[in-house]
Amino acid sequence: MDVSPQAEAKPSDGPPSRTGEVPRAHAFDPSETSKRESGGWLRATLVALATLLAANVTLLLGRHTGRFDAYDYFCPYYTLIADHARQGQLLLWTPLANGGCPAGFEPQVGAFSPLVVFLGLMTGGHEFGFRVYWLTVWGLGGLGVLVLARHLLAPAWMGCLAAVGFMFSAIYTGHAQHTSYLWTMSLFPWVIWRLDVAVTRRSFFPAVQAGALWGLSGVGGYPGMLVVGGCYAGLWAAGRLVLTPSDAEVRGVVLAAAPVACLAAGLAVLLPTYAGFAVESRGYSDRSEALPREVVTGVGALPPGAMATLASPYLPVRNAASARPLWHTDVALVSVYLSPLLFALAMTACWQSPRDRFRWYLLVLAILCLLTAMGDVFPLRGWLYDALPPMRYFRFPGMFRCYYLFTLLILAVMAGRSLEDSRRLGSQGNAWARLAVVSATLAAAAGISFTAICLLAPVAGSWPTVVLAAAHLILVWGGLALLARKGSRGDAEARRRISRRYLIGLAVADAILTVILSKSTMYANRKAWKALEAESTASLDLTGRGLDRRLRAAGTPDMPLDGHLTLKVAVLSDYTPFSSGLQKRLVEHPILAASAVGKDRTWFSSSAAELPWSEDSFDRLAKRTERLGRPCLVISCPPGETVASREPRPASAALSMAEQAADLPPAKRVPATVVDYQPNHLTLDVTAPRAGWLLVTDRWAPGWRVTVNGQERPL
Repeated sequence: MDVSPQAEAKPSDGPPSRTGEVPRAHAFDPSETSKRESGGWLRATLVALATLLAANVTLLLGRHTGRFDAYDYFCPYYTLIADHARQGQLLLWTPLANGGCPAGFEPQVGAFSPLVVFLGLMTGGHEFGFRVYWLTVWGLGGLGVLVLARHLLAPAWMGCLAAVGFMFSAIYTGHAQHTSYLWTMSLFPWVIWRLDVAVTRRSFFPAVQAGALWGLSGVGGYPGMLVVGGCYAGLWAAGRLVLTPSDAEVRGVVLAAAPVACLAAGLAVLLPTYAGFAVESRGYSDRSEALPREVVTGVGALPPGAMATLASPYLPVRNAASARPLWHTDVALVSVYLSPLLFALAMTACWQSPRDRFRWYLLVLAILCLLTAMGDVFPLRGWLYDALPPMRYFRFPGMFRCYYLFTLLILAVMAGRSLEDSRRLGSQGNAWARLAVVSATLAAAAGISFTAICLLAPVAGSWPTVVLAAAHLILVWGGLALLARKGSRGDAEARRRISRRYLIGLAVADAILTVILSKSTMYANRKAWKALEAESTASLDLTGRGLDRRLRAAGTPDMPLDGHLTLKVAVLSDYTPFSSGLQKRLVEHPILAASAVGKDRTWFSSSAAELPWSEDSFDRLAKRTERLGRPCLVISCPPGETVASREPRPASAALSMAEQAADLPPAKRVPATVVDYQPNHLTLDVTAPRAGWLLVTDRWAPGWRVTVNGQERPL
């Protein structure tokens, strides 16, 4: 694990004046160090990736797969996207989910993500492919940190510590189930790298690259993380521009055009997914509407008491399992654990270089992210809701802690440069002495926090895990304090051994033990998936199945909630973010739900009431249906939509029709022969008794079009 430094550069109180270059005053001969530099970074990369694979060996062996949302949602949709890719298609609409769903435009599934489509094409619609995708995303995050650390002139051993610490921080162990979170955060170091190059070099094209990467992080990523990450990147660029001197030629045109080009590149990448979402979700899903302020600021906020989780990755798991939990926020959103090596280094960053204004700026930014993550405990999240309209569409303030942890990571990388300078120049070891003081203090605080949580949140029969968690805490916190003390008293060679061998060894041990302690929030047994794949089919052609649809997916309790996608079985209700209050009410109504399931689910009526799009109209439909014992037909268009080939009725006319709904006749089943049933196309052969309305009982979305006997008709 001996990872060599990047270069024999002299110390600097601030960031490099040119990205990827040592400032002129600190120049060195590249020919003397290029081999050592390349070898050091190659070893750092191999150590980081080997740690990732070793910690996830049960995934590689096929014993485990992702848990919770990864198990129930992201993996089934990966298999569906892969089946589309194998047939040369993109997932747009699927009749299998929710009575018909524009699933391809749901940003989190990644139907337009080049990586998802490529890996789906390579692996096919198998759960194994999802595990490959999951680990690939995970590894991309570590590689991005390595590239960013090298750009910031950190030594290779520090880059290795940062990459390993990032991949096994609370971002990945807490959100292992949220594949969309991982994708956004794994691309984020790459975004910041290219953005920092653009700012420090006053260069145009790196800004375009940063924007494109940011946009790509939203194609398969969580929309809220995309928005927050974009705001963070803007604050990074502004702080870097103002607080970091540069000897690059300042060109006004570049400074003015680069931000516009960055944003334009990102929006261009996002356009297919988000434009499709904006159109197809209107009237289909409630997700197209802004959320109430109290929901945005209160649901999924980081409890202040959860700051104790910086001591150990076991503490959020213990709290969730306790009969007397200290906080009730979802376990995925409460951990702030970051490798003690990185956390301690981050706490010394500004102390090591007090004249570096950008470090102080990042420290303030980290604090702001942390306070925002606490939701309504502080006003920051509410201010963002009021000031920035995009901030009104997502919950879970706890996501802001991911950017708090990322900022600490950057501060740790900068502090690592100071340690390297101290070793190389043979100074009195002030940087190591400061690290020793901070490490000892934090180790004591971690021990107190660990003990308090274990006592206040009891879990029956947990002592074996507590012993392991305590051993992990002593190893990583105590080991760090001991190594920092030895570094403060040792010579240059001793510090070299500590930084390149012992600290990296400690980071690897921390990573593997963190996964063991967090496995209940990360992994699930693959047994149900094995049984599911034994019956799966890759065919997207539903013609042979006809219109057969179930109310919900059937199976054992541990079967994936969306496992029906792998089986190509259509259901009326499943697990999807494309939720709708009216859809849920229909599913819960026995007569209306029964009309939309089974093999014979086409209905005819010579008359239909045209009612406003409202809960009241649904109530009228439900009451009349209950009175008749059979469904009747009501036409309701979402706000801004009108029935094709008709003029919108005035309000008085709509109210008159509402009164007439009480006299609607019952609809009648009519036989229908399925001629062709594809994901985006349905052809039926139906003989209607007379002019009227045909109800096919597939969900409506704005993209639907219909022709009858070759002529477009009202839908």
